[in-house]
Amino acid sequence: PIVKFGNGAKDFGPGWDFTINSQLPFTFKMDFPMEGGRLKGHVTLSQYGKTLTGVMDNLDSIKGPLSDGMALVLDAWRSSDLTWLDGGVCHKPETCNMKETVFSNIKLSSLGDSPAPAPG
Repeated sequence: PIVKFGNGAKDFGPGWDFTINSQLPFTFKMDFPMEGGRLKGHVTLSQYGKTLTGVMDNLDSIKGPLSDGMALVLDAWRSSDLTWLDGGVCHKPETCNMKETVFSNIKLSSLGDSPAPAPG
């Protein structure tokens, strides 16, 4: 399951013409709620009071690994051709925004009766 923003829509991209301006800091949030007995994934992007939401339906196949514990991995890289990853609104994403990528204010939390993640 994949949630994509951009790709021709005016929701995510470089500049103020988009709901979320990819050239400025924005907040990314992902939740895994149970809805109607099914595990879902909710992705939310927010910036200056504007919000985008996407939903991944039926993630039951990853319920076991999520319950067992997973590692958070964040990565940012560049290539001479990233159109295979997300050609979206930029059509040549490797030249859209060459600014430094910063991951900050990371918060991990448990849902329901699950134990809190251990620091470390």
